[in-house]
Amino acid sequence: MRDSVLTSRGYRGGVSYSRGTLLSQPKFTWPKGTEGEAWHGRDSPGVEVMVRTASRGDSTDFSVLSHVVCLSGDARLETDPESVETHLEQAAAVEIATAVAEALGKRVTRR
Repeated sequence: MRDSVLTSRGYRGGVSYSRGTLLSQPKFTWPKGTEGEAWHGRDSPGVEVMVRTASRGDSTDFSVLSHVVCLSGDARLETDPESVETHLEQAAAVEIATAVAEALGKRVTRR
């Protein structure tokens, strides 16, 4: 499920570190819906995402982590809430978390 979610959002196959954990290859395009937003320029510094899932009884817990691959400016500004890096990490994490939640919801309704 995680592979298909990442693929559907433009990420290439990832590396599975442990059961339930998948790290994508870097993606150098902007997250869907943010392509024309003013907080960034034309070229994306790239982002990778990690998705972790775990069964909990009749439910599935998941978390999404994101990390910018290249800094687009001053490294001291990387954690600035207004930086391109911060915006990109947040947008990528929300995009993938939403997609995982939707995919899990579809699994529930199919039962």
